[in-house]
Order: sequence, then C-alpha cells, then structure tokens
Amino acid sequence: MNKHILIGIPVKNTGKYLDNLLNQIVSQDYDLSKITIILLEGDSNDNSYDTCKHLVKKYLNLSIILDKLDFGYDLDHSKLRYDYNKYPKRIKNLVISRNYIVDNYLKQNDYLWWVDSDFEYIPSDTINKFIQYNKDVIIPKLTHDTWGYHDCGSVIIKDEKQYRFQFIDADIVKLDRADTHCFIKRCIFDVGIRYTFIDKEYFDGCGGHQSCYSDGTQFSFDCISSGFEIYGANSIVIKHHNV
Repeated sequence: MNKHILIGIPVKNTGKYLDNLLNQIVSQDYDLSKITIILLEGDSNDNSYDTCKHLVKKYLNLSIILDKLDFGYDLDHSKLRYDYNKYPKRIKNLVISRNYIVDNYLKQNDYLWWVDSDFEYIPSDTINKFIQYNKDVIIPKLTHDTWGYHDCGSVIIKDEKQYRFQFIDADIVKLDRADTHCFIKRCIFDVGIRYTFIDKEYFDGCGGHQSCYSDGTQFSFDCISSGFEIYGANSIVIKHHNV
C-alpha cells in the first residue's frame, strides 16, 4: 500500500476526544509515513487548540498540520448542533472548512478521509479496507450508544423512500446519498467538485426534518451526476462518542 492519504479533521470544542482519536489513527495497520493529518480548529471555547498543539509535538511519528479558521460562531459540542435554528450556520461553516482543507492541503495525496474529531474507536484495518474496496467514495458504518447506527444521511433512494445502508445485508452497498465522513479518491476533486451549502429543507434517512442540506448531501449528488459512485461499507464499523 503506497497510497498517500490526507485525513481531514475539523475541530470545534472536542479537545477531550482528540488524544484518543490520534491514538486510533496511529494504531492503523498502514504506513504512517503515507498519512498526513490536518487539524483545522475553529471557534472552540474549550482547550481544543492547545490540545492540537500538544498532539503535534506528541505524535512525532505522524505528519500533523495544525491550522485555524474562525467564523465567530459559538456553539457547544452537544445536541444543540442539531437544533433546527443553529444547524444551517453550522453546516455553512463546515462547507467552508472542508473546501479550505481540499484547496490548501489535498495537494498530491491520493485520497482524502474525513474523520470526525469525536470518533471513539476506529478498527486498525480501516484504511486498508477502504483502499482494497477501491471505490470512488466509500463511507463506514458508525455506531453510537444512544442512537444505534449514527448516520441518517447515507441512504438508497427508491420510489421516493430512503433506506439506510446499515440495515441492508451486504458488505458494501451502492448509495444515492452519503454523509461526510467518507474516504474519497482525489480524482473527484480534480474535476472541480467541492462542497456546497444548499439552503433547502429535506427529510433524512431517519425521518428527521432537516432545515438545510447536510454538508455531504449535495456533494453526493454532484459526484453521482459526474459519473462517480458512492458506497456504504457495513464491514467497516467505527464507534462514535456518545454525543
């Protein structure tokens, strides 16, 4: 495996999770010299930025870049993130952050993997599995103590109904829409596809009423309309912290 991977991690008020997250990445059965991590911190009111600086020094066997992009938007890392009135601004900022990482740091890496800063457990063979599947875009299954499978955005759409891939009995499932924690080939970005904020209401795969598209929704549609394919991987199970 000689593919170069950029791991993009937007960070906001998740300082207490970051040390464990970096340990999960260090534990990957993959050549760490082929991995670059970008920690993009913004608008935190906890110790996130200082923790990021500490981790850059601690994990000297990793290539870690720390950057900062503030929007002046105060929002705790809690269920408030999904509040109907707060959600659009949060998504708009994430769209800007993701495009910032793509445009400034993807460079010659072969893949971009979006990792949530509050992932609790990542199996050590995750990167190897992503690469072996060799899909344009592939998203893992997320588990959550409270909600079970923690991904309402990654679905198959058939007869105007949405079916979450986590409940389909197959290792990988072709999707019509995906959330953002994907493993993505750089060729998608090479043709100019970027993240877009769409101020449009919709129902997600869990029946929730969202006040705007999630940051992965329009990206999924743009990928598919350009001839790329998106898959969900039931065989890759990542644990999300209970928030």
